[in-house]
Amino acid sequence: MPEVDNKAEEVAGTKGENEVVLERELVSLGNDICNRPRLRGRLWWESIDSPKFVAAPMVWNSERAFRIAVRKHKVGLCYTPMVKAGILTGETCHSESCIAERDSLTAALKDICPVKGVEINDLPLIMQFCAVNAHSFVAAAQAVSPYVSAVDLNLGCPQQSAERDGFGAFLMDKPDDVYDIISSCVKAINIPVTAKMRVFESEEKTIEFARMLQSAGCSMIAVHGRLRAQRSHEGIVRYDTIRKIKEALDIPVIANGGIRDIEQAEHVLQVTNADGVMAATGLLRNHRLFDGSCIDPWRDVWEYLQIAREVPPPNIRYCRDHVLVLFGGREGQALKSHFDLFDMLSRNRKIVNPLQIWHIVRVMAHRNGEHVPSVDTVPLLSLGQIKKSKKLSLGKF
Repeated sequence: MPEVDNKAEEVAGTKGENEVVLERELVSLGNDICNRPRLRGRLWWESIDSPKFVAAPMVWNSERAFRIAVRKHKVGLCYTPMVKAGILTGETCHSESCIAERDSLTAALKDICPVKGVEINDLPLIMQFCAVNAHSFVAAAQAVSPYVSAVDLNLGCPQQSAERDGFGAFLMDKPDDVYDIISSCVKAINIPVTAKMRVFESEEKTIEFARMLQSAGCSMIAVHGRLRAQRSHEGIVRYDTIRKIKEALDIPVIANGGIRDIEQAEHVLQVTNADGVMAATGLLRNHRLFDGSCIDPWRDVWEYLQIAREVPPPNIRYCRDHVLVLFGGREGQALKSHFDLFDMLSRNRKIVNPLQIWHIVRVMAHRNGEHVPSVDTVPLLSLGQIKKSKKLSLGKF
């Protein structure tokens, strides 16, 4: 992959040393697997076992430890968190949070990089990028293509940052640019290109846009059945529009939006006739949503932290966010009377690894009278001890 090597050299001056080293490591590790068959569309979908249940791309949430956790419970396809393709290619960053974005880039690359000594089954996996031009999307896709099953163009993000920079759902206003981005990438890489979109107010316009994605070369599209103006995962989901998109296309279609439990998932599959159904918030609150299990934050948090210990997330924020979401935040039953624990979980800078998070959760379990699995010989630490100890040992928990 000489293009990637050259690009790494070209942007070395604008990146941290660790980022450049990591990109070169990814290239060298993947040289022996980059010549895979060029499967597209339905053939590709069948080659990954036609997954029925899908975990959505979620910034600061869909990292590898979480993906491994939900794969244990009937999720057949996962996405990475979204990454800005322009940062990976060294383009000028217009955001005031450029440093934070570079940190998220490094985290994303670590999140797909093999872990020495650990066998990880994290495929099939789709890497999602946002981009506003073909150059950055293609270069980013080339850099990661040996390590993922497909790359995805984000056409669904409705947030203010997307509006300001013109990506995500706001790029849907420029179908010619979208066609150029998708078609250029399809020609440049040997893995499928997919897209995740929202719906327009006009059903006809939405179907026309989906047809354009297929003609550009998309192998699959995921459709969030809400409008761009619906930013908080609330409001009506237009499942009927998703059904009509499915009827109009030959490629697989995934239905997304409003999936709270397995009953809702099965209902959406039935009314849309989609090839799969995707969950985001519902899956964060219940890692076992798709296997029909009821919400049980203690069960899910112990399993997630065990995985995070073996495959540490690239940033402690992932652990913090997952634990807080599972327990319902400050108003959740387990935390509402324990502001000291909430503070440590949400913002204390001395909490830097999953083992510290585990010990905090253990204190929470002790206060709430909850069972802690298989740690009879591990002492219960005070919050002061947890903050001071960055190198904690639990053995197997």
